[in-house]
Parts: sequence; C-alpha cells; structure tokens
Amino acid sequence: MRDYRAARAMIWLMAVLGWLMAAAALALPVVLVLYASVMPDLITLAAAAAGGVLGGLILVALSQIVAAQIDTARNTAEMVALLRRRPAPEAAEAPALRPTPVAGARQEPPLKRG
Repeated sequence: MRDYRAARAMIWLMAVLGWLMAAAALALPVVLVLYASVMPDLITLAAAAAGGVLGGLILVALSQIVAAQIDTARNTAEMVALLRRRPAPEAAEAPALRPTPVAGARQEPPLKRG
C-alpha cells in the first residue's frame, strides 16, 4: 500500500504557507500604519488584508481536501485487503434470490418452452 509521503509533505507545506499568508495579511495593515511614511488608504488596506486572509484560508482548505482524498484512498485499500482476507461464504448459506412481487401488480405465468 502506498503511503503518499511526498503528497503529505506538500500538504503540510501548503497548510503552513496558507496560515502564514493569512497571518501576514492581518499583520500587514498594522505594520503599514505604524511604519509607513505615507498613510495608505484604509479601503486599500482592508481589501489587501481581506484578499490575503481569504487566499491563505483557501490554501488551508485545499490542503485539507487533498488530505481527505489521500485518507480515502488509504481506507479503501484497507477495506479491500480486509475483504480479500475474509473467507468466502458457503453456497448453502447464501439465500436464493427471488423477485419480490409488487403490491397490486399482475402476476404473469411463466413462459412455456416447447
């Protein structure tokens, strides 16, 4: 079974970069207000911060979606392995499949071969 180490490392890196991006976007307006020689427009600061935070959170969400896909692949492989190890059911134990009559439906006689 594959363990997807490279993909897991990329997921971790993507999540860390997403959180750093969101944190930097929140800190950027504060740093600009405190240290900029020219005061930037507040609407511009708010838009830049909101865009950065949204972009960072999207990266985090995408990393979690990819992690869920990898977990699903691993769980499916484990289920297949468990099913292959399980003994096959005996033919006598399996119930015979018969069509279930529908309430109110007309039963037609079986076709005659001849």
